[in-house]
Amino acid sequence: MILRNPLVRNLGIVALVAAGLTALGQAGSDITGALFLVLRIVFLVVLAGLALSIWRQNRGTFGLMPLRSRAMLYGSVIGIVLLVVTADLWAGSSPLAALIFFAALGGCAYLLYRGWQDSRRYYY
Repeated sequence: MILRNPLVRNLGIVALVAAGLTALGQAGSDITGALFLVLRIVFLVVLAGLALSIWRQNRGTFGLMPLRSRAMLYGSVIGIVLLVVTADLWAGSSPLAALIFFAALGGCAYLLYRGWQDSRRYYY
């Protein structure tokens, strides 16, 4: 039977939901916008939980890091969080703003990587 295939069944469910939201018109657009807002908030909460778990597991390592490396690590994490939270402001304004957004995100990711690499060094 064709409904026993989970891929076909799941694609059918997605198609029915999409058709229903399309038929609702503006209300469907509002529902989709609210759903994406809830998903974004859930995503940020999951990332915060992951960051808290990583921080708890490596608390001793962070305490032994030099102040410069620790500031670089925490500053890059704060920068990434601020960029993710304000992504809507960057996305719709201009291509130059989007380029600056991705450059800042890449810079923060690089600083995070460097801070992680510095934490793995031995300081004698």
